[in-house]
Amino acid sequence: MNAAIINEGTAAYFASSRFSPDQNQIIDLTAVDDYDLGFSSLMSVIRFKVPYMAKLDRTVRYVLLSPTETDFGMARMYQQMTDSHYAFGILTARSWPEAMRLVGIDADSPDALS
Repeated sequence: MNAAIINEGTAAYFASSRFSPDQNQIIDLTAVDDYDLGFSSLMSVIRFKVPYMAKLDRTVRYVLLSPTETDFGMARMYQQMTDSHYAFGILTARSWPEAMRLVGIDADSPDALS
């Protein structure tokens, strides 16, 4: 995972016909096996994303699914760095059920993802 991948994904999502400013989001980091991100590159990502994130409703729940220690550490660092840049808070979760609960989905419901 690096800044270019994050920025490309952000731009593609916001340009998509599926984009909705009030849609809660779970960003799944479970497949990330390497991070090429330090303080400077994370700040460049945050600056890149500011105009995009400003398009999201203030009530949006934005969750980083971070199952490993490395994922969680990166997510928490990003969370702390974005506090003064985005109109809503970034949340972190260690599991899918926790992430789903944070965005208001009953993870135990058989219809949870339908």
